[in-house]
Amino acid sequence: MSQNNKYAIRCHDAGSAWCPCAPGIAGYCLACPVITGAQTCDFCLWSGTCVYDHHFRHRGPIRVREFVSTPVRQRQVIGHELYLVRLELPGGWETELRRPGSFVMVKRPNDEDISAAPMAVCGVDSEEQTLTIVFQIRGPKTSALMCAGSEWALKGPYYGALFGVRRLLRAFGQKVLILVSSTGQSLIPGVVGNLLEQENDISIAIDPGLSGGLYILDNLKEFDGRVLATRFYDTVTHADLGRLSEIIGASRADLIITLGSDFLHRDVAQLLEPKQEWVASNNSIMVCADGLCGSCSIVLRDGTEIRGCKADMAPEDVFWRDIDRAASGKEG
Repeated sequence: MSQNNKYAIRCHDAGSAWCPCAPGIAGYCLACPVITGAQTCDFCLWSGTCVYDHHFRHRGPIRVREFVSTPVRQRQVIGHELYLVRLELPGGWETELRRPGSFVMVKRPNDEDISAAPMAVCGVDSEEQTLTIVFQIRGPKTSALMCAGSEWALKGPYYGALFGVRRLLRAFGQKVLILVSSTGQSLIPGVVGNLLEQENDISIAIDPGLSGGLYILDNLKEFDGRVLATRFYDTVTHADLGRLSEIIGASRADLIITLGSDFLHRDVAQLLEPKQEWVASNNSIMVCADGLCGSCSIVLRDGTEIRGCKADMAPEDVFWRDIDRAASGKEG
């Protein structure tokens, strides 16, 4: 991974309509060192708005994301325990949900908030005013959704489904390789749409996973780049590093984007060259998605704990153990 410039950790909500947030009010702000007890703001991660000024001098009522009920327009089985659902788009969400890495928290309307599951936004239809999500049955939260009635409850929009998203946003005229496994496909439309606007040369390799479904291809009809359907894994959790190495090497990519499980991220981390930049999907456990519960906490190399739902950080700062292990093996 490129180490020329340290990737500064920033808060997805800093300077937005959702700032200040509850953790910031409690003194756990990701953006402002003064709020967390520093005497100066020398290390402020400038977001275009002074969070301290906004926090202490001009703050009105704190705006909190709340669940809203929305009708279900369509349900469809598209693979083994794999479901596509189209929901009516809540008012004012369309632009925000088109951002790469957008996601929502989803539950049945009458369930407790702890029952909500994070879902990546697979598509937004302006004409039909719908948003599409795709999910696989993995436990009680997703199973409960299949028993839901004609309305679901959504909370959002959230923006933290990608680590290193600023690398994607500034990529222009680059060779980009997107490696995708299973339901990581849901993030492709937002990622590809942004990259195409900035004249990048994109190739995609997809492992359909256990569900066997390549459901995203119907949403890539306007994409005339290279799409390869292949298998990265020879067992449930073990990748064929030779196959991944072959794909990465042939791409000659400047930017690698991995959308899938942490197994994929960890394996790819061992293969990237120092000059290549990396973006990866965020698979942190999320219960509240607002930085309060701590279930998404990530331990960095220096021992610092960061809330994974709020922070935009580099994948190498998340998977540093695997990178260190790979470096030790190469040196030995």
